Amino acid sequence: IATWNTQGNAFGDGKMNHLIQTFHPDIICLQECGDLYKTSVRFFEYSYGNTVNYGIFEYKEDDIYNVYFYPWRDASRCSMAILVKSTFTVSDCSLEGYDIPCNIEESDEYDVSETVNSNDDVDNIEKRKGLRSMLRVDIKHKDAIISINNVHLPSGCPGFARKVGSV
Repeated sequence: IATWNTQGNAFGDGKMNHLIQTFHPDIICLQECGDLYKTSVRFFEYSYGNTVNYGIFEYKEDDIYNVYFYPWRDASRCSMAILVKSTFTVSDCSLEGYDIPCNIEESDEYDVSETVNSNDDVDNIEKRKGLRSMLRVDIKHKDAIISINNVHLPSGCPGFARKVGSV
């Protein structure tokens, strides 16, 4: 499993090809992957829950990844994707229902269940700057289901990141 904050340019300059060629990951979690619709990923008219889009990235003829892409807001820099080698069976994909505000101090008590889920609140930057959600893919492996969770935490909230990571 590889995770990479691409800073808005996942497939530019051959960087994705270099990552795959060097490390041969089965699963790649991308944060800040920009607008994947403008890349070498072929998307289909299929989506999970009208939020997560599905596509294919063909690195080589025998090295194909299924792509699960969440275009954050207008497919801006903060979009997320999970690429899973086509040899694996994905049983489910979803965008988890909680958003993560970035204006939480390390000393604050914070309950993930009380976070904002309404699109009306997403654009209220003053109150909750930089909302994020978690992209999840469930993979069937032998007799088990393995959940891969990809989250892009906003900069400047290390205390909150530790709290979310331990939930």
